Amino acid sequence: MKESMIARVLFFLVLATLILQSIVISQTDYRSKGTGTWGVAATWQIYSGGSWIDASTYPTSADGVITIRNGHTVTIDTPSISIDQLVVETGATLTTINWPTFAVAGTINGTLSIGNAATASTGANTLYVNNGTLIVNNGAVFGSGSGSVTTDNSSTISIDGTANFFATLIVNTGTTNLTSASSTAALSGEVYVAESGTASLVLQSGKDFTFKANIINRPSGTIAGPGTLTFAGNDFYNNGTVNADVKFNTSDATVPEIRVSVADVSASWNNVEIDDADGVVVNYVAIPTKVTIGGTLTLTNGKLTLGSNTLTIGSSGSISGASSSCYIVTDGSGYLVRNVPTTDINVTFPVGTATTYNPLTLNNKGGTADNYSVRVANSTANVFDATKVVGDQWTINEAVDGGSNITLTAQWNVGEEGASFAPRTSAQLGRYLGSGTLWNTFGTTVSGSGPYTAHTTSSITGTGVFVNSVYGIGLPGALPVELASFTATTNQLGALLQWTTATEVNNHGFEVERRTIATHTWTTIAFIPGAGTSNAQKEYTYTDQNLAPGVYVYRLKQIDNSGVFKYSGSVQVDAGVALKSFQLLSNYPNPFNPTTEIRFSVPENGYASLKVYNILGQEVATLFEGIAQAGHYIPATFDASRLASGVFFSRLQYNGKSLVQRMLLTK
Repeated sequence: MKESMIARVLFFLVLATLILQSIVISQTDYRSKGTGTWGVAATWQIYSGGSWIDASTYPTSADGVITIRNGHTVTIDTPSISIDQLVVETGATLTTINWPTFAVAGTINGTLSIGNAATASTGANTLYVNNGTLIVNNGAVFGSGSGSVTTDNSSTISIDGTANFFATLIVNTGTTNLTSASSTAALSGEVYVAESGTASLVLQSGKDFTFKANIINRPSGTIAGPGTLTFAGNDFYNNGTVNADVKFNTSDATVPEIRVSVADVSASWNNVEIDDADGVVVNYVAIPTKVTIGGTLTLTNGKLTLGSNTLTIGSSGSISGASSSCYIVTDGSGYLVRNVPTTDINVTFPVGTATTYNPLTLNNKGGTADNYSVRVANSTANVFDATKVVGDQWTINEAVDGGSNITLTAQWNVGEEGASFAPRTSAQLGRYLGSGTLWNTFGTTVSGSGPYTAHTTSSITGTGVFVNSVYGIGLPGALPVELASFTATTNQLGALLQWTTATEVNNHGFEVERRTIATHTWTTIAFIPGAGTSNAQKEYTYTDQNLAPGVYVYRLKQIDNSGVFKYSGSVQVDAGVALKSFQLLSNYPNPFNPTTEIRFSVPENGYASLKVYNILGQEVATLFEGIAQAGHYIPATFDASRLASGVFFSRLQYNGKSLVQRMLLTK
């Protein structure tokens, strides 16, 4: 029984040994014996029994590792072959002849040259070029699925003008040089740069490479010149740096996109040319993106649409070629950012909407150099009469508020004018003041015969004038200044109200309303007829007599001929001594230019402070700080001669409490 069991065990051991030997035989490793052709057995040696011996046939994918040794050149001459564990050593070459078609995978440390109309396919496998060279000369490389040509360290991919490179190219790490024996070459597969580490794809000098599929440049990736890149694919993901000159040009109806897929990354480009009749779109995956062009943006053909993204032209960069059909579309929430120097240089922002070209030019002579962001949209928001304005509004921001000394030039077309926009020569540039239909207009000259331009005749200076500031163009009254001034002073036991209008449109008149400081109920006490429609300054007065001692607040209700009305800001007057109370009176005058008086009182002697803030909440002045005496009004003067027109707030703090009043500076 034991002998039978032992015999069975020995049988299975012998069988297993035979199976293993068959596996080893089926995975025989090959190496080149010398220079020769692939299909000749004399070119090869096999590893057998611990040593290399001459082969009896040539290797295929059914075998193990196939090595082309240093100093050897092997030529593939068989019509069809599959190679899946190839190693081409440094100093070795694998080349082709007689139009072979072969599947290939493995590692190239030397040179793989695919020419003579040969076709190579990686399939779903990877062909690694590691410190090696892949040459595609009058041949083709294909891949499918996850298959790719992947480069590492210092490698070269050479493609001539008749080659077809359809495989996915992955520049994994290191530097890969893309070269060509022709002046132009094309890659039809996707290209990934810095897929696993820091990597660069360098384009050969004097060559233009066309990329017909997506490019994905990771954050640690660089696509560099001196060669040029023509992008004819769908999506160019640049999360890193592109130093090569790039032209966007597709031959079909595809709208290529500049995309960023990594949050909070500012993609960097050098020189970019838009030469695509269908235009180019800046897009994003996670959040609105930031794109920086450090060189020249050339607008040759088509529009560059920003959407909700920001495009920055570097301080030494420029924009050329803009026209009515080639410009930057900014009618989303995205901005074009450019540096405006302090020298007498006109810096044009070639922006527009999807259908109209509306460039804005800034000159900052004598100001502080800064980055300005500009966008334009079709809009007639917050105007008094939409029929008398241009239907475009520009939004301007300054990186560092203040220090500007800007003259503006805005362009529009006749089709954007309101139905009653005449005479055109009377148009004014204005800045929206953020309330109702209140605009601050500037001296303006209008020129052109279509398109037209409006140019400010004096500089726009001060703080707050380029902080999310909306600028528009309209006729006098369409961008109205509601009041040039509105003041109240005491007159024995009465109050003298005085106000001035700069322009009036269909003004029926003013109702004068009053309340005491202690109540919130307004009472109409008088009506003063208006001047109808007038471009001239008008002055009005009203005296409210026989007032009991106290503090009174007044406002005006301006009513037009159609019954539409709006309220002015309020003014305050003290018709007697101050009570021992916590009060912050409205400044006088209000609006003001450039100084105004502010009075306050406290219930008991104690520490108090009176400060002024701009609309951004930034402190601009301290008017009082110390021990305040109760029983009378304490006066303070606010001098805004160095500040720009706008809304300010006075804030009184005392014993943990605070009061705030709104002030309007108009220059």
